[in-house]
Amino acid sequence: MQVVKKLISLSFILSLGYSGLSQTDNTFPVSGTVKDAASANGIRGVRVTYRNVAATITDSAGNFSFKVPNPFIVLLLEADGYQTREIALRGNNQVNTSLYSEGHFTFSDIVNMPAKQQLQSHTSNATGTVQVNDAGGRISETPSSYLQGKIAGLNVIRRSGTHNSGGSMFLRGINSLYTSNQPLIIVDGVIFDNADYGGSIISNHYNDPLSAIDIRDIDNITVIKDGLSTYGTKGANGVIIINTSRAKELGTKIDFEVSGGVNFTPENLPVLNAADYRTYLSDVLKSSGMSNADIQNQPYMNDDKNASGYYRYHNNTDWQKQVFKQGYAKNIYLKVTGGDNIAKYALSLGYMSNDGITKNTNLSRYNMRFNGDLNLSRRMTAVTNLSFSFNELNIRDQGISLKTNPIYLSLIKSPFLRVKEVSDLGVESPSLADKDIFGISNPAVLTDVAQGLSKTYRFSGSMSFNYEITKLLALSTTIGVTNDKVRENFFIPRKGVTADTLNTDIAFSRLGTHVKSFFSIYNDTRLT
Repeated sequence: MQVVKKLISLSFILSLGYSGLSQTDNTFPVSGTVKDAASANGIRGVRVTYRNVAATITDSAGNFSFKVPNPFIVLLLEADGYQTREIALRGNNQVNTSLYSEGHFTFSDIVNMPAKQQLQSHTSNATGTVQVNDAGGRISETPSSYLQGKIAGLNVIRRSGTHNSGGSMFLRGINSLYTSNQPLIIVDGVIFDNADYGGSIISNHYNDPLSAIDIRDIDNITVIKDGLSTYGTKGANGVIIINTSRAKELGTKIDFEVSGGVNFTPENLPVLNAADYRTYLSDVLKSSGMSNADIQNQPYMNDDKNASGYYRYHNNTDWQKQVFKQGYAKNIYLKVTGGDNIAKYALSLGYMSNDGITKNTNLSRYNMRFNGDLNLSRRMTAVTNLSFSFNELNIRDQGISLKTNPIYLSLIKSPFLRVKEVSDLGVESPSLADKDIFGISNPAVLTDVAQGLSKTYRFSGSMSFNYEITKLLALSTTIGVTNDKVRENFFIPRKGVTADTLNTDIAFSRLGTHVKSFFSIYNDTRLT
């Protein structure tokens, strides 16, 4: 027993001696090579650090060497365009490793937690992260629709194919039948209100507030699948943290993009032609009790060219071609980043014009964003975020609007009717035809004469200050302001459209305007 006690005492004394030596003698040499995981070539300029004690960068071949306090520390490897990685020495003085590009998914991904950035392997929360590096080819996406299929457990249901409609997001299913199931959204440290207050006066249209954020301005998105511990009941449905692009290098960098595209019309859905429709209509009329003689007396069944209304009811109109058209998309985008040791900035300007596949529908979007990072002193830093966006959307009624949805009407409208008015002699008028004998609206009137316009303005700005009290304790505060305005107008003409039945009256011509305003002030102060 005495021998065992002596051995324990001796090992304790040796460990103390080694510990004291490691704290005072920074002479343990470490060297190695950092390569690209895809090409196996050395990466130049990788920052290899150990806390605030030692640091170096790799040369043109990816090699590095420096001295660290002891052989049992963890090195941090960082490089622009690559994932951050930690390497435990475990007594080795030679490190040969590789880095993956930012788009590659591993547990070395950086997740932006509310307090700070962490490696995904270091957080106790169920998280997922998306590096937005393919936004150039998906400029018409909103952040919500972009996340479809990107994160396990996040279900995104697109509301429609209409511009700016976005998608409904559900993390781990539907949690409540009475309250919102949407996750909490944080943009650059400020809570983003994603609710569409007041709805829309354009039938079945939804304006997604997230459409104010250009997908190309987003650097990464972190999804926390249970945010109760951080945000309380607000985060019960999960938290989605969106971080916009910031300057990563001191040198000035200019990105300029000009692109265009074509929106092709979809293939026609198979519907009855004029002859088949007459056969179908004859069977329907027989079922209603009409005799063959009565059916033949109907103007759309009379094949006598001299009969009144012959040219009005003897056609073969493709109503889907009257509603759909080929559209074009144009895009201009400019981003400038740079700075120095005191301040870094990122400025982006964008314009997009995107035609819809329904006639006279289109989207025009203008957006601006400025992000700045300031080093006010050795202990105090500041972050600024300013953005403004303007969307103008020409749209028509959609969904289950049986009298005013042009796409729906193009599928049920009789093909033997004409688009425009025609005389008994077969002379066509430039005026569009009125609603037909069956009480069905003219789809061409709803695309060419009816109007639906939605204009959205959104300004958001925030400023954050962080003061480092000690190396382990910091005080931070964030102040944010958001001003959102939506203005909508619509007009439904009388001629060519079936009257709408209201609770106490019948509506013929309809027009309306709608204005929604939202203003909020946000503050978050915490010790971390």
